Amino acid sequence: MGLKEELIEVVNASKVKDDPKTLEEYSRDQSFVAPRRPDYVVFTENVEQVQKVVRIANKYLTPITVSYTHLTLPTN
Repeated sequence: MGLKEELIEVVNASKVKDDPKTLEEYSRDQSFVAPRRPDYVVFTENVEQVQKVVRIANKYLTPITVSYTHLTLPTN
């Protein structure tokens, strides 16, 4: 089983996004950090899911960026 499959077990398939539009939307924010396209965007609903997602990310040595509110920035 791979990273995506393990994430889906935690939050279900509809909350693990890897479509180009979603990945592009979540590749930037209003900070000074250069945009970076994520591999997945995962929507959790509670602390238990967050903890499980963090454990899975650690297992696969995958960095996490947390966003508790998301503002879409215009792209040029």
